[in-house]
Amino acid sequence: MGCGSSGFRPFHDAFELQEVIGKGRFGDVYSAVERASREPYALRIITRTGSSLKDLMQEAKLWRSVMDSKYIVQWYTIRAEGNSLFFLMEKCQCNFVRKLQLSTTWNLQKSRTAFKQMLRAVEWIHSAGVVHCNIKASNFMCGGDKGNTIMKLTDFSDACSAPQGGKLYQEVGSWQYRSPEMHGKLGYTEKTDLWSFGVMAYALLFNEFPFAPAVRDK
Repeated sequence: MGCGSSGFRPFHDAFELQEVIGKGRFGDVYSAVERASREPYALRIITRTGSSLKDLMQEAKLWRSVMDSKYIVQWYTIRAEGNSLFFLMEKCQCNFVRKLQLSTTWNLQKSRTAFKQMLRAVEWIHSAGVVHCNIKASNFMCGGDKGNTIMKLTDFSDACSAPQGGKLYQEVGSWQYRSPEMHGKLGYTEKTDLWSFGVMAYALLFNEFPFAPAVRDK
């Protein structure tokens, strides 16, 4: 990996920032190129606070525990400089939503292949005791080259460890994809990710959500 050659140079000196390729509540993601090696990366920049650093380190811990799979986006390093946190990741083609918007040849067979790869990612993190809690199309990236796209799961900011024999109760993730157990505060397990996956697949295939809540959660 080329980023090792950057040593402890400031990130803005070591990397050339390009366009914004993603936005989220935990910072924007930029396309970036390491100046020394010219290797491409994705770089998330977060305004630093005490809680943001703690949350990012927790996310990194869970993310690192599931990275040994080609169906998971790789991350390389985290660094704090001044008021900013830098999270350096694997650069992919685009997220799955953008892939669909750009494609003129997408069909059911390609959807089937993509869904199988997405489910392999979900199966993998569950086998490692991690619940993603925010499964949706925009959290799957298209990795590999354009002739051999591999779906990769990203964004573990809402993820948590699955309690053995217990349940989780925090309401996290995008509200449209939350399972009934999460909405109803009944306690949920890793199966909440499978509900979210089903909602996502339905919405992608039929261009509408299977359920339309009358009032959005506050």
